[in-house]
Amino acid sequence: FSGTLKELINTKTWNFLWITYFYTLFAFGIKNNRELAVLHFVILGQLTLYLIIYNVTFGNAPDSSISRLLMHIAPLAFLSIAIVFKTVFKNKKFTF
Repeated sequence: FSGTLKELINTKTWNFLWITYFYTLFAFGIKNNRELAVLHFVILGQLTLYLIIYNVTFGNAPDSSISRLLMHIAPLAFLSIAIVFKTVFKNKKFTF
């Protein structure tokens, strides 16, 4: 778990993508947006599945391959951040 967390906050690899994703997830939630709820479910579900697989397989450490696995869900994270910012700027709620 700690290897995955280290990779999620690694700004050399991901800049602020995952930090921003989790900020928008917790700060704005889904706000009655079904599309955003499905995106969050898919992203968090896949991330949870990766963590479970790393806990079950003892030969692999997240440090070795988690960055490649996060590449699969990074576009969805970008999309969910864009949807949140579109909603925020559309409603002109600048509460950062």
